[in-house]
Amino acid sequence: MDVYNLTTVTQFILIGLSDLPVVRYPLFVAFIIIYQITLLGNGAILLAIVTERKLQTPMYYLLANLSLLDIFCPSATNSFMHTMATFSLSFCKSNRVNQYYCDIPPVVALSCSSTFIAELLILLMGSVFGVGAFLITLISYIYIVSTILKIQSVEGKRKAFSTCASHLLVVFLFYGTTIFTYIRPSSSQHSPARDRLISMLYGVITPMLNPIIYSLRNTEVKGALRKVFHHRICSQKT
Repeated sequence: MDVYNLTTVTQFILIGLSDLPVVRYPLFVAFIIIYQITLLGNGAILLAIVTERKLQTPMYYLLANLSLLDIFCPSATNSFMHTMATFSLSFCKSNRVNQYYCDIPPVVALSCSSTFIAELLILLMGSVFGVGAFLITLISYIYIVSTILKIQSVEGKRKAFSTCASHLLVVFLFYGTTIFTYIRPSSSQHSPARDRLISMLYGVITPMLNPIIYSLRNTEVKGALRKVFHHRICSQKT
């Protein structure tokens, strides 16, 4: 086939989570609500850690870092290097992106030119930042667990391990789905529906779950937030 006779694609259409028009508006409303909960929850954690000196410890610095990630991840997904790499590709296939946001892998899959450099960049960037961040988080939790083991009270150990278990569950869910999405061979079988579901786990669900776990199960964070809001209410009355 003569590539010069192919129509060049300049615009893309996001398929979304469902092809059924009847569920598009409910999904839109649900995502808006989830996004607002994500911003408010993670913003509240950052506010508590910044304003309460007792929370300015290595453990809460880790939680602040996770809260920042949870705000940035659903807010901005196409990085500068990946975007520049896609500019060098030519698109002459379908313009329908099998995703509900403009993610790099499904866009690259539509290219009719060589995608070796773009796929290599995805793999390298995912390996460096994804696996690197996962290892740093894992090492941090190893130190946290070693500190918990030094607690003398059995009840204190139980509460601490219960909190860490819920934290680790969300961390593994986030990093596991992210690594699966961006670090896999291009020859592997891709299921668009499965990929959309997996991306929703790390891009939508996990950022919303983190503040719920960190704030609702942490008395120090809740106490710091009550103090902040009580101070602001009193200052407004005066």
